[in-house]
Order: sequence, then C-alpha cells, then structure tokens
Amino acid sequence: MDEIDLDADDIRCPKCNSDEYVRNGIVRNVQRYRCNSCRSNFSTDFKNRWPPSSKLINLILFVQGEPADTEGAPPWQTMDRWVSEAKEHHPWFIRALAENVVYGVEERGDTMRRAISTAMWIYRDITGRDVEVGGSFGIGDAMLADMVKLAKQPFIDELILFLESLPVPDQAR
Repeated sequence: MDEIDLDADDIRCPKCNSDEYVRNGIVRNVQRYRCNSCRSNFSTDFKNRWPPSSKLINLILFVQGEPADTEGAPPWQTMDRWVSEAKEHHPWFIRALAENVVYGVEERGDTMRRAISTAMWIYRDITGRDVEVGGSFGIGDAMLADMVKLAKQPFIDELILFLESLPVPDQAR
C-alpha cells in the first residue's frame, strides 16, 4: 500500500497528537517523522493503523453490541484496548470526538449544540462516565483545541458564539 497523501496540516504524532515534527528518513519507501514534543518516530502509512474516526465508529458499534463485520474488523482485543485508551482520554479519542463535532456542523448541518451533545453522548457511551452539565467532561480544552485546528472559520465563529452563550459556572470562593 502506498503512503497516504496528506497535507502538512494533517500530519500529527499518533502518540501525543502534536503537529510539531521533522522528517526523519525513509524506511522501506515510507517517509518517517520524529515528533518534536515527545520525540517518538512515526509515519503516515496507515496500512496497519486505524484512523481516529474509524476507531470511533468501531467503538460505537462495539459498545452497542453490534456484530462486527468479520472482514477487516478489528479483533475484540484491539477493541478492548481502544476502550481503555478512550477512558484515559488518549489523543486519538479526543481528536475523533472533535472530528465528529466539526463534521456534524460543517457537513451534516447540525447545530453546534446538537453536534457537541452527540459527542458528549458518544463519550458517555464509550467511557461509561457521566458528563457534567456545563462541564468540560474532562477533555474540553483539548477537544476545543482540536476542533479549532480542524475547522473552517465559520465553524470557529459559531463555536465562539455557542461558548459565550453558556452560563458561567459558580466558582468556589
């Protein structure tokens, strides 16, 4: 399989989700990169990896008890590992939730409230954790940062208006 043709903006470290990297040679005709943040090596060749959005789709089906297609589906051990990673707020999980929100607003035409509510439902369904109303559900800042990186300016403008419309939580005095 040939390396997927990605724009420089699409290349991110799979370990820490950073977009700060340098080219680090070619191995077996595949460009390698070294992350400047965590110093790990990676490539963008996905022949043996699942993109975050595909992991999220498979996890949604897995936790809902849907039978996986036997052809090309990840084994249950992989699914269990992905659930554990999601519970630990792994960068791919946060990125996938952000992608889901951006896609919902920009492509499906969802309202910001509906797209974020859907992401909160997916989070709760996969991690088994309740989401605090008005809270960040533990990943808010990272997910907001990813949404801003992924989205076009009209989405960002709508996101800002949505966030400004939320009530300010009482702070401990």
